[in-house]
Amino acid sequence: MTGGTYDILAEEGSTLTLNFEYQDETGSAVDITSSSYIIEFIVKRTSIKTDNFMFIMRSNGNDEEGSIEYPNTHNIFGYITKSGSPAGAFTLIVNADTMENLSLGTYFYALRLINGSIVTPLCKGKISVESKVT
Repeated sequence: MTGGTYDILAEEGSTLTLNFEYQDETGSAVDITSSSYIIEFIVKRTSIKTDNFMFIMRSNGNDEEGSIEYPNTHNIFGYITKSGSPAGAFTLIVNADTMENLSLGTYFYALRLINGSIVTPLCKGKISVESKVT
């Protein structure tokens, strides 16, 4: 299965909140509330496979810091929560501090669902961080 492409426009210093619903080929919500399903959000400077990531957020809380300069984070860049209503619904929240610490510009991301050794790409694309209006 190939995930879709979705480009994101975000403002520096603002909380980024995105809502998703994972569905099967027939359009029915897939129950991902089990702890065996992990949702992963990876942000990188380029789309090159060997490029280092800036940060990774996971729904099980095992986030990783890569090349982002973000002191005192304790690897909390935001949250991914599975709501269970409908069964395939989840919310991705990148906190305002993380968005403040990303330099203005365009990055690449991948969002995927992991269940054991099965990795399902959900979507990928560019995430552009623009200056906040003051």
